[in-house]
Amino acid sequence: MWIDRVACAWLIQRFIDKQATFIWLDKPEECPQDALGFDFNGAQFTHAGDKVSFEVLMFNFHLENIPGLKQIADIIHFLDFGGIPVPQAKGLETILLGAREQ
Repeated sequence: MWIDRVACAWLIQRFIDKQATFIWLDKPEECPQDALGFDFNGAQFTHAGDKVSFEVLMFNFHLENIPGLKQIADIIHFLDFGGIPVPQAKGLETILLGAREQ
């Protein structure tokens, strides 16, 4: 579990489908046929070009103009893909590393 996947789940539940439920898979091939996958190879919503899954979801569901989401996307992009450093990224990375340890 890492930043893009966790952030996508938050984005989906907060802005796309408040009733969404999630299955965390060990292997992508375990994805049920009636599920919409995100952030894994072969998923309906995953990295495209230089966009991380969070950015792909924002674009596909027309969420680009929601205040604050672009700043969140910039943090997620940097932590998951690299690019332009974002000062807040280090704090979020530390929290996620701690959560992984648990």
